[in-house]
Formats: sequence, C-alpha cells, structure tokens
Amino acid sequence: MANSSSTEKLALHKRRLLCDFAELQEQPYPPIQLHVDESNTLKVCLVLTPPGWIPIHLTVMFPPEYPLRAPRISTDTRISHPYVIGSYLCASILNTAADWTPAYTLKGVAIQMLSFFTSETLEQVYGGRTSFDCERCEFKSGTWADAKRAHRKRLQAAAALEEAAAAAAPARPDHHSGQHLAQMPAEILLTIIDTLEFRDLTAFEQAWTRVSDLIVQGDVVRLRELQCFFTKANFNCAKLGVEGFRKLGIRQSVRGDAKMRLAQIGKYAGLGRRLTLDVLAAFMNDIVVRLNKHVKEPAKPQAAAWPITLRHASEKAIESYFHLFHMLVCFASEDRALVETANRRIRDFASGQRHKSVCPNLGHLLVYLLISDVEMTELLRKDIITEAITRNVVWLFDRRGAGMPELSYLEPDAESPYRLKRTFEGGRTSYRLLMFSELFRRTARPGRGKPLQQVREELFDRHGAPPPGAAAALAAEVRRLHEVDNFYDFFREMGLQKIPGVRCFTAVLRATVKDSVSYGSSSWGLSQDVAYLLRRQKECGVGVVPGLQMLRGTGEFSVPRHLTFFPS
Repeated sequence: MANSSSTEKLALHKRRLLCDFAELQEQPYPPIQLHVDESNTLKVCLVLTPPGWIPIHLTVMFPPEYPLRAPRISTDTRISHPYVIGSYLCASILNTAADWTPAYTLKGVAIQMLSFFTSETLEQVYGGRTSFDCERCEFKSGTWADAKRAHRKRLQAAAALEEAAAAAAPARPDHHSGQHLAQMPAEILLTIIDTLEFRDLTAFEQAWTRVSDLIVQGDVVRLRELQCFFTKANFNCAKLGVEGFRKLGIRQSVRGDAKMRLAQIGKYAGLGRRLTLDVLAAFMNDIVVRLNKHVKEPAKPQAAAWPITLRHASEKAIESYFHLFHMLVCFASEDRALVETANRRIRDFASGQRHKSVCPNLGHLLVYLLISDVEMTELLRKDIITEAITRNVVWLFDRRGAGMPELSYLEPDAESPYRLKRTFEGGRTSYRLLMFSELFRRTARPGRGKPLQQVREELFDRHGAPPPGAAAALAAEVRRLHEVDNFYDFFREMGLQKIPGVRCFTAVLRATVKDSVSYGSSSWGLSQDVAYLLRRQKECGVGVVPGLQMLRGTGEFSVPRHLTFFPS
C-alpha cells in the first residue's frame, strides 16, 4: 500500500511538471525557449532573451517534489549582474520558502526571470567572448555584435509585418455570415470560450460585446480559477481540497501558510471534539480576524493609498468567507439540528446567559445568526455590543492589551468624553470585527424571507462565490469601516436606531468595568486612589470621587512594573 501511494504521488508530481512543459511549448513566449531532454525531465535548459541583449542560458533542476519545492535555477552565461553571484541567482521566489508557491508555473517563473535580467543591469564579462556552449540544446553564447544583429532583424521583421498589414486590402464583411454568428446559441459560444486560452479569451471579449456578456453570465473567469493549485486540475476533474490533502500530503495553502497537520489546525483553532457548527464558526471568525489584520497595515487611510496586493488579499479573504458560509448553509439545510442549536445559543445569550462557559466567543455568536431563525432586534444588537465592551475591559486596562490602567478609575462625572474616546480606541479591533459581521449578515441574509435552501441554491449557482462585484464592494466597505473612530459612528454602522446619549453611555461604560470584575474576567489591579493619580496625569479636570483618600506626592506617578488586571 505504501509503495502504491508513493508511486501515485510521484506520478502526480511528474504530470504537473509535464503540464508546465506543455504550457511553454503550446503557448510560446518569444523571449523564452525551453529545451527538454526526454531522458531526464528533471534537468532542462531555459534560454531567455531580454530586449536588446544576448540570449542567456539557464539550467533548471526540478526536485522530485516539484511544485511543492521550488526549482533550482543557475545561469551558465557569464554575466555581471547585481543579483548574480557566479552562477547563483539571488531571487527570493527560488530561494525562500515564504516567497515560493506551488501555484507558480514554469512559464510564470521564466517571465519573472526575464524581468530579473534587464538591459539596465546586465553586462557581459570577458569582453564579449563566447563563454558557454551547451551540448544538450546546442546553445552557443553570443556577443554584443550578435545581439545587435538579432535586434535589427527583429525590428526589420516587425516593420515588414506592419507594412504588409497596412498594404493588405481589408476583406469585405459578409453580411450573412455576421447574421449566422449573431444567431449562434449561447451554449455553443460558451463551449468555444471554454477552449480558448486566457489571452485569446480577452481578445474575443474585447472584439464582441456578446462574448463579454456571456463571460459574466457564465462566470467563466471564476470557473477557471476553481482549480487545484498543485495539479492544475479543475473542479470537474478533481475533488478540490480533498485529493491534494489525502494523496499528496499537502498541508499548506497556496501562499504557503498554515503548514500543519489537520489535528494541529484543530488544536490551533481551539476546536477539539466539537460540533460542525462550532468548527465552521471558528474558521469564519479566524478569517475576519485575519482580514482586519490585512486592513491595518497601510500607513495612509485613503482608499487610493492602499496597496493593490492588500486590496486583492481583502477580496480573497471575503471570497473565502463566502465559501465557508456556503458550507455552513449546506450543513444547516440538511441538518435542522444545527439551526436549532444556533437558535438555542442566541436565545440563551439574549436571556442573560453570557458567561464565557456558555458563549466562549462573540464572533461565533454572529456566525450563528447567519443560519438562525432568531431575528436580530435592537435589544439583541445592544446586548452584543455591551458584552463586547465588557469582555474588552481586562485588555483595555492591562499592559498586554491597550495598556490604559487609568480607565480603571471610575470617575463621578455624569459625562466623560475621555472614557468614551479611549475605550473605543482600546477595543477598536473588536468593534471592527462586529461591524464586518453585521455588514456581512446584511449582505448575505438581508432578511429572513429566503429559506436556507434557497440561499444554498443561489450559492451553488455561483459555485460558492459572492455575487458579482460583492467581494470588491465588501472589501471597500471594510476599508471604510477601518476609519470609524468613535462609538457613535460605530453604533450607526451596527444599525442601532436608538443611539444612547453621552451621559447614558458613560454610565454604561462604567458599569461594564464593574461587570467584568464581578464575572471574574478581570480584577482591580489598582485601588481607586492610585488609579485616580494615573487618570489625573491623562485628564487634569477629571472629577474626584467623594471620600477618596488622596495620596500625597508630587511629580509623575509610574505604573507598577508587574501590574496586571487579569484575575489570579
């Protein structure tokens, strides 16, 4: 059995390698030439011709585990380049596991290598003498004179082609053939579209608006993306995410992260032996956390300043969230017990059972709402917000979190703008998670009018993807929500109709501090008199609680080094 499994695995690796060879040979790219010796397919010759320069001969060595491991590429043409040491190429995609992904094809790597060798950075050594001849592909190094001659020939050939095209009389369009083409059934056109390479598909789309419409209606681009990043097989030929795990032992994503065994993933997510509902809720919540980590990175707040890679990452994270939502809806549609479990947990929370032993994670509760029959009411929204603030108290005060111990002083002032401002700043990440979850709930299930079975079928029609344009729109909304910097804008984003006044909400925030301590989630790390001194350093005009024992002393009061607000 072990030998059979190993043989099958090697066959899949070899098949992928041959697919990469076929791509370069069937879709040639003029500056790139591939030479394969059939007696040893793990060692090939790659010849690159940068614009205006001599051909460069590279030797590519593929490990048996390709594409899980990057190929080793060395240069045989003797050149001077800032990132070439002898024959060694200092290219991160080849030399660091973090930058390599099995999704890269040989053609993609070759194109990146072509940009790596630019005419501005290249110099030939030894005065242009021939420096390398290859017996496998009969390559012979050229000189600058050869390069100039070849460049002139290419320019002359291109000019001759342009002249011939200009001189040729345009063919008179056949009116009847145009009619027949326009009457062609959509099914036949989609069949033709499926056979086209992406480059030809783009040209066809630009030439005929009907094709462009069919590509959108048939979700053609999306379907092409639904392929295994290892074997390049589409979802019609392979069980995506299953066969790669079982047959190839793949334990990492397309970007190389999450490199761990399934049991470790469960341990990492804190899943243990739990219900399907809890497992999916944990993964969905993890995506929201990661999404907000992505949107925190740019220094400039304007949308235009966001790097394209981060925008793309945000959209991909949202697509992943939709896929998990699709899975959740499928399970819930087939097993009513999951819906009843979600209903019970939400009702328990609404009735006041909010201890972490009953509701370990508020993010999970928001996932339950996606399949629950329980209506999202104004009161339930306020309860969720209040509980989030209460759970943040210990992280708000402690140095392991926001490090704002001065807020443990419960001022007697009816209104405290300082408390409102700093409490929001200290728990901003949690509030962003709540805003995204509410935004997604309104997008995915705006009302309870649609039964889960209908939601499931609509997702199946889109192959689990969000509606057209929804991922980009949601990603833009996430970036906008990132700029929310106060509780009152937060309340509006959460859909509260009756927003509490400053006096009322100041009292609510103080109450959450007391509730956190009474629940055992935090402790009084400082006495009120010491907390007052810290608070006065931050807010000079803060009120004094009647009967407070005033400590004597002058100058700055420093926070004790080992101070903690976590319960012992």
